Amino acid sequence: MVEMERSYRILESPRALYLVLKEKHGPRCLMMTVNPQFATLLVNKFSRGLNYPRPQTHDLILKVIEEMGAKVSRAEIVRIENDRFCSNLYIEKEGKELVFDSLPSDAFLICFAKHVPFFCKDEILQNEGVIFTEEGRIVPAKNFFPFETPGGKVTPEEKEKLSPWKDFIEDLNLDL
Repeated sequence: MVEMERSYRILESPRALYLVLKEKHGPRCLMMTVNPQFATLLVNKFSRGLNYPRPQTHDLILKVIEEMGAKVSRAEIVRIENDRFCSNLYIEKEGKELVFDSLPSDAFLICFAKHVPFFCKDEILQNEGVIFTEEGRIVPAKNFFPFETPGGKVTPEEKEKLSPWKDFIEDLNLDL
């Protein structure tokens, strides 16, 4: 398992919104499609510090876990089914570890709120992850080589076209 940083970015593209998580000790990032409500909640609550008047689903789950005398220990993205990431949420109670199937977005919110680790299976990160290069390109992690590729250098036109990605990756390591 590879631990992911306790920071995130929301990336908007013409087709979707993505939650981007970066591995803690390396360059690979995982991009997960998220709905607009999730993105808004994440940004408002954890980046802007806004509180909602009523508990959100992850707040309710955390309250139930705490009231039962248990605690969240971690979450892991463990497999892909029907082109969707699947995760497990790990809860500890009285020395026992309970495992619950969870949406990765829900597991991430819960882990983020409780400051507990969020992991991804290395095979998934390698096969589905991406790397944002210094040249501003997005390269599949499985195709990434940190040296010159046979395709040669990035042209000035390509560099200009991809410059927003360079800013994006430079801002990715946020201490939240």
